[in-house]
Amino acid sequence: MIKKFIILFLVAALFAPVFVGAEESGATSDAVITEQDVRQEMEHEVEIEDDEGEEEATEEDIADDDSASDVDAENKATREEIKQISEETREAAVSGDTEALEELKEKRRQLLEDAKVKREEIKERIEAVREEAKQKIESKREELKQQLEKISDEKKKEIVEKLDAKIDELNKENTDRLLAFLERIENVLNRIIDRANTLEASGSDVSAVKAAIESAKSAIESSKSAIEAQAAKIYEITISAEENLRMDVGSVMSQMRSNLSDAKDTVKVAQDAIKDASSKLKEIVTPPVSEEDESES
Repeated sequence: MIKKFIILFLVAALFAPVFVGAEESGATSDAVITEQDVRQEMEHEVEIEDDEGEEEATEEDIADDDSASDVDAENKATREEIKQISEETREAAVSGDTEALEELKEKRRQLLEDAKVKREEIKERIEAVREEAKQKIESKREELKQQLEKISDEKKKEIVEKLDAKIDELNKENTDRLLAFLERIENVLNRIIDRANTLEASGSDVSAVKAAIESAKSAIESSKSAIEAQAAKIYEITISAEENLRMDVGSVMSQMRSNLSDAKDTVKVAQDAIKDASSKLKEIVTPPVSEEDESES
């Protein structure tokens, strides 16, 4: 399972409604949040850390129903499709044309440079919004402490404060993962652009590929903006009453889960757009067989 969604599911499950069971057993608000609940949650997290792979979890975060290996295979297949434009095609494009060769080299150099600049820009922007949010986070934690003064159980206070910090941590971890995966698929798009430039130099019509590339670029920028906005979000727990702790914290967890899902969807849109550009490129390399050709054969 995906690390973030397992953790989110576990924490959300921690705050799932239990009022029916509490009423039947005559339980009081002591059953709302227990130290054992959090300890079990933390134990589950340790197991997850031990079992998952470093890169697989990142890719699996973006796949809808695919496993990490499925996504790895899919990305590998995409790269292989692009590599079908062999070095022979590249040589044919610039055969005996030094000027064309130099132009391709310059385009490739510029492409790599632009990609590096864009990566640094989004990372700097996200770091900036996080730095700006630090003071707000400290303020909301102080406010939470004040709200928790109405809670008599010290253990419950400690647990709620830990979960408040955990929410901030989960948001950071997951936005980092989304951004890392977006960077990886953007590298795939850059290879598509490079191959399209080579084909264009050889006289191929790459208009369909270029249109798909522009759509993918737009989707990537939209996703970056969504991730940046998510990184800036601050989740505040509002304590209404001791008997409502589960509901108060659970509603914030649900909100974060929904927001992260929305951000993930933008990355999926970008991934699909890149797949489309890859398919358009493959059509140029291996044109579909027409019905006339099939009948002749």
